[in-house]
Amino acid sequence: MREEIFGPVLPAISYDTLDDALAMANDHQYGLSSVLYTENYRTAMRVANEIEAGELYVNRTSADPYQGFHAGWKHSGLGGDDGKHGRSNSRRRVSSS
Repeated sequence: MREEIFGPVLPAISYDTLDDALAMANDHQYGLSSVLYTENYRTAMRVANEIEAGELYVNRTSADPYQGFHAGWKHSGLGGDDGKHGRSNSRRRVSSS
């Protein structure tokens, strides 16, 4: 899967080891968010440290509203923490006379 998909789609690829799964998950130009289902705490922590995505949801899906803003990696997201909206929250307007 090499394209970024928006919609109610569940892509699935089989893998043999966690190393294989991480290599496949990180081998693309996008990295908006990811979802992991596991019962193993060590697996969750390893994926959290090695996945190249702005967000990782463990044993759940995103609860964010669809219009929510995200911090993606690579070519995903709007350019950082909350994209242009995150930048606007950290600036203030200054007037001079």
